[in-house]
Amino acid sequence: MFSLEKHEASISNLNTRIERHGEDRELSVDIKFALNVGNYALDMIEPGLRESLFKPASKGQQLSLTEGADALVAVRHPCLEPVSLSHKFPGYEVRIAGMLEASDELFLVDVELKKFVLKPIEGGSVAVTLTASANVDADELRDLGEALIREDVLLSLTPPTRAANDDPDDEAADDAGDGEAQAA
Repeated sequence: MFSLEKHEASISNLNTRIERHGEDRELSVDIKFALNVGNYALDMIEPGLRESLFKPASKGQQLSLTEGADALVAVRHPCLEPVSLSHKFPGYEVRIAGMLEASDELFLVDVELKKFVLKPIEGGSVAVTLTASANVDADELRDLGEALIREDVLLSLTPPTRAANDDPDDEAADDAGDGEAQAA
């Protein structure tokens, strides 16, 4: 799953809205991030995506700093418009920190990552925009507003530790079954 640790990013848009959950109304936000990553990050989003957007450099093109067949640094289809993905990744933890000060880190849970747009760049990097949607409280909204004004942040994206449809009781039963199989 896609993850980042203290990666430089920019907040390009912040949209506030109200979500209705029955009679309850909750404050929610959509945070649009823009960042550049190495094309290896595409493998975390979708296996095979990197190979479909990049190829090894041919004679006369920029050479890769890494050797071997995995050195995919040339854009495979230079005339291709940025690629939009329909992927949605729920259950993420998002940490947003300032570039200079570590004390003002904002921590959001149960965030859905969506609206990925990828633009391959010669040399093996990718310009990525994505939207993170989350329910927030008034203090978190204020902190996000301050981050929007600052624009540049350090972004950490942590995927959920287990899939949303996994039942911890089933895992315990599986473990017990594995122990019986090993003992036999």
